[in-house]
Amino acid sequence: MGRVHPEAEALLQITNEMLAALQARNEELRLREEHIQSNRRRQRVCLDTEIAQQQPQSQLSPQDTMPGIVGTSEAVRNLRGMIRKAAGVEADVLIIGETGTGKELAAEAIHMTSNRAEGPFISINCGALDENLLLDALFGHVKGAFSEARGERKGAFVAADGGTLHLDEIGNASPKVQQALLRALSVRRIRPPGSDDELPFDARIIAATNVDLKECARQGTFREDLYYRLAVITINTPPLRDRREDIPALSDYFLKQAAQTLKRPAMGLSRGALEKLLAYAWPGNVREVKNCITRAVAFAEGDTLYAEDLRFGAELDPTLSHGALLPPSPATAHTGQPPHPQGAMPQGHGQPVAPYPGDGAAHAAPYGAQTPQGMPGPSAGAPMSAQTGGTVYDPVSGRIVATGAGNGGQDWSDAAAMNGTQGRGDRTGAPGNGRQARNGQDGAGTPPLSTLNPRQRAAWEFISRNGGITRTQYQDIVGNEIPVRTAQYDLQDMVRKGFIRKVGKGPATRYVLTDGGVPLPPRR
Repeated sequence: MGRVHPEAEALLQITNEMLAALQARNEELRLREEHIQSNRRRQRVCLDTEIAQQQPQSQLSPQDTMPGIVGTSEAVRNLRGMIRKAAGVEADVLIIGETGTGKELAAEAIHMTSNRAEGPFISINCGALDENLLLDALFGHVKGAFSEARGERKGAFVAADGGTLHLDEIGNASPKVQQALLRALSVRRIRPPGSDDELPFDARIIAATNVDLKECARQGTFREDLYYRLAVITINTPPLRDRREDIPALSDYFLKQAAQTLKRPAMGLSRGALEKLLAYAWPGNVREVKNCITRAVAFAEGDTLYAEDLRFGAELDPTLSHGALLPPSPATAHTGQPPHPQGAMPQGHGQPVAPYPGDGAAHAAPYGAQTPQGMPGPSAGAPMSAQTGGTVYDPVSGRIVATGAGNGGQDWSDAAAMNGTQGRGDRTGAPGNGRQARNGQDGAGTPPLSTLNPRQRAAWEFISRNGGITRTQYQDIVGNEIPVRTAQYDLQDMVRKGFIRKVGKGPATRYVLTDGGVPLPPRR
């Protein structure tokens, strides 16, 4: 090939320099735009202006305001109109709406705007009490009606005389309670247990539910005649997704409420925080908005909430997106206790146990480095149990802090082979550096160790070395913060998976290794 002409070469160089200058200019403009947008998102917004843009003040009337019912959307204005109409008559009311949409607030608003406002407003949660307690709470009893009835109890129907009785979660009432309610509403009289006389009551009934009672009636789980007795007037509370324009007003209301409750100065929102609130789906409706803002105000360092201060959905627990939930234990179906998946199990004082990232075993890694599950591994600076290969469990966070082989310790991962013993995750009976799986069995009936959750893996070393464990010992090893039900669930789960078996009853109950469980060699 011939040489490039000098003029063409110079032209090519000039062209390249111009393109490089244009690219640099575009990058500079992009960075500047990002900086402007970042500053904009951190600017404090005037929520009054945002609310006025959604609903100009000139269009508001005194009837568009009602204590506790926040918002200016068409859906909320219709709700207020239904509340006022219901308050003007004495008929019973059924409020239907999703969880967190403000059904009890609507019931209180009906009471406060009716001619019964001077009377009591009593709310009974039909889903929070068992059948006998609920019947006693509603109808009361006389002295001596049963062995523990040392005094007389009026019951909610009589206590609400002249006022309103709110029956929340009416769809959870048992058939016996439904039958008693139907008769009471039909004759407007009740007979407390142990009494020979019927007592009249003058209370308005406002029931609320988050289920489709018509569908329940078709399925036979709710009395159809009781449904029509309650649904004289039906009011639907709209979900937040149908009135997203009310989010600025709700945010302003809950900001002021949280600041007053938590004794914080007046709080505000940044532009980015408001945009984040508007973009979220809010499956928990208004209650989720309140909880989110209250939580952010409690931990805010200044008087403005920024986008990073607002956490909801997967941001509260990113491990929820990993699907690390255990199925409920079949044993719970026979004990009458509600099943608790691992991610929703209570941990002391009603706090949930944190779900664990992934189901695989954590492999050894330098301390401070992130494993595939996001857990730090051991190193020289780690606790002693991490250096020796033991499992370091944090009972507060509910996570394995370190697990794996250290200086002479054991690697609890499925690929481990310590002292010639095959790891539990590889129970094929193939020859190794030492002995094969116990009794030469392939162990196909026993799942690998990776199927255990971190609490169970933390206790497995003790179980393997001692041949068994009690529920109290399990709590002591894992952490006393976990409740008895959580410990029982974990142990039953290990029984179901074949690692241990249950022997004894009552206080003598103990969980011992099964034939498929490989005990660890004694620690030297």
